[in-house]
Amino acid sequence: MYAPWSTAGRDTEEPLRQRAWICTIGALAGCSVLLMPPWHTAAHLGETPLAGWYGAFPDLSGYERSFAMPVISSTDPPSFRQTVHYRWLGAADRTWEVTVARGPGLMPAEATNTNQEALQFGPYSAWSFNLQGEAAGRRDSVRMRLVVQLDEDKALILAGHGFGPWDDMTAIVQHFDLPFIAVSLDKGPRMDFRRSLPAFRGLRKGAVFADVQAWLGIADEEIGEEIHIFLYILPDGSRVLLGFPDRQHMSYAYHERDDGAIDQIAGEPVRS
Repeated sequence: MYAPWSTAGRDTEEPLRQRAWICTIGALAGCSVLLMPPWHTAAHLGETPLAGWYGAFPDLSGYERSFAMPVISSTDPPSFRQTVHYRWLGAADRTWEVTVARGPGLMPAEATNTNQEALQFGPYSAWSFNLQGEAAGRRDSVRMRLVVQLDEDKALILAGHGFGPWDDMTAIVQHFDLPFIAVSLDKGPRMDFRRSLPAFRGLRKGAVFADVQAWLGIADEEIGEEIHIFLYILPDGSRVLLGFPDRQHMSYAYHERDDGAIDQIAGEPVRS
């Protein structure tokens, strides 16, 4: 497999690959859809879904972020995806639905939508679709869509719902770390969202506050005066405390056991 931005093998294979992607994207945009892998929500644990991949879904200023449960197909090898909803908190009526996915996608179908535009995000090819006319007065219909090809079987898909007015779709996509997402999609999403110590042990000094919240959920309590300390209570009654001096980047994390002992998890050593 070569990356879609590579020149190797493109003389003969690229036209076929581009046609396949155009067909897939046309189908995603509302054109002729033939078949789709049998997606299902895999067995999961935990009541509230969070980010299936750490750091894949940034916080967008002015938007409320909520996560749908990741889904995994029953095919072999499995395909997987997760969708996150960004709802505008101001007066405009718009919600962006962002999906990251890996899999064979759709079977080739003829792209009949003429309102498509080819774009480029660094090495990644993309296509945008204006579906305002097709959506008519239906609020829940997709008004616009943008698909970024991250690899032959990987994509980021942005879909807009509501009556608007709308942001520039390309500006929304630029908030996402596309190379990081492409690498993250090498593995499937986590499906167990129960609060556990191993989920905290993967954190590192400098972790972004919004990424930590997307991974761990909202803390049980915020304590501290000169530094923001976020307290998470684990099922066994022990506690994890995360320190964010500027409420932006984590400086330390430690685990306080039932016996009062404190173990450093990540970041700077815990002061006595």
